[in-house]
Amino acid sequence: MKKTFSKTTLYPLRYILFLFLSAITTIETKSQCPEVPVAEAVKNGNFEAGYTSDLNNPNYFYTDYTRFTPAQNKYSSPGEFFMSKVSAPFNPGSFDGAVDHTTGAGTFYMVDGDQTANRIVWRQVVKVQPNQTYYFSAWVSTLYKSENFGTVAQLQFAINGTPIGPIFSPSLAFNVWRQFYQTYKTNPV
Repeated sequence: MKKTFSKTTLYPLRYILFLFLSAITTIETKSQCPEVPVAEAVKNGNFEAGYTSDLNNPNYFYTDYTRFTPAQNKYSSPGEFFMSKVSAPFNPGSFDGAVDHTTGAGTFYMVDGDQTANRIVWRQVVKVQPNQTYYFSAWVSTLYKSENFGTVAQLQFAINGTPIGPIFSPSLAFNVWRQFYQTYKTNPV
């Protein structure tokens, strides 16, 4: 049985958001369910392998956003994403100094949100076991340096297009990481 786990923007207003995703298990060495120990089901949840549009690549994930290509004096536009260990190329001079939430030297996923409802920020298909509880976790932070910007993303976990858990948002403060999580119980066989 395959389920589609996704991060879905519901009302992403104009702002910059970056994510570090860890789904199914925590970063610690705990398993997703005590009776069936398994490895992390999400591939490349820390984004260290970068992005690929190759459906056959195990690190593949889907997004409704377009990949941003850095260039001198080029700024991101709403609806674009970027992966890097540094935030400066995404909007030179405006977003310098943001780092990932782990070591401060890891790769992170940056999204320039737009006002289109229900856009998929990140989605990956993973195989799940029946009658098990799965844990979803995402770290989010605002990349825009002004706390007076006033708009923030509204995000929600979804499985097969059906929302689970409440809508969540990052802090308006620059580079302040917040973790959000939700559980999901699969049906018995």
